[in-house]
Amino acid sequence: MKNPFSFYKIFGQLLRVDLSISMDGFIGKYLDIAIWITLAAFAGAYVFPALGMSSGYAAIMATAAIVSNATFDLFDGGASLVADYDGERTITYPLTLSIPGWLLFVKFAFGRALYLMALSLIVLPLNKLVLMEKLSFAEFNIFKFVVIYITMHICAGFLSVWASSMPSVGDFSGILRLWRRILFPLWWLGGAVFPYFAIASAFPKLSKLFLLNPFLWANEALRGAVLGTQTPTLPFWPLVGALWLTIFILGWWGISRLQKRLDFV
Repeated sequence: MKNPFSFYKIFGQLLRVDLSISMDGFIGKYLDIAIWITLAAFAGAYVFPALGMSSGYAAIMATAAIVSNATFDLFDGGASLVADYDGERTITYPLTLSIPGWLLFVKFAFGRALYLMALSLIVLPLNKLVLMEKLSFAEFNIFKFVVIYITMHICAGFLSVWASSMPSVGDFSGILRLWRRILFPLWWLGGAVFPYFAIASAFPKLSKLFLLNPFLWANEALRGAVLGTQTPTLPFWPLVGALWLTIFILGWWGISRLQKRLDFV
């Protein structure tokens, strides 16, 4: 019987390889994020108030940029997996190292999560640089922030795996269709553009449906960790718990589909 710990040693080695490959072009990625964050923060802080919007809107959207960064990168994560499934299938090569097939997809999800965590590190500092006193860290809770930061990025990693497992996703156009029909609406209605208290105030009954959206859970929890009581948010720990439940559901659902698709044993 094989030592189960050897699986996780191989897992760690493969994860390091993935991360070293992901580091290529990192400076360019940071530049892309810097341009986007600077423009968005400037508009939220200095342009939108001229249209009558609250001056606090920019701070509320600053944390949403972390979720948005992970969401937009789903194209790269999901598309790279789909391309490999129907192409060279390099994902099957590690099976020669006697590693369980399901662990390969877990490795990919955690690799994406770590990659996204590294990319998102500059989001809040850049927002602070542009917003200055408009973004206050007076109630910043470092423990809660670390918990939700790690949790939401792991969820994003498994979301990439799940997205690539959908029957309608057979190529890049399938990933794009999934984004337009499902992921983009969830992102848009998940606190990326407006916080939950705004929709709850405008549409009290309809807003209950929004509570089923994992994107909303991530955005609300991040706002609570960074801004504290500066803005109304949903309770922090139930949101974290719901996201971890989502991680397990996405992992089981996506990996089960992919094992059948690729005839893993």
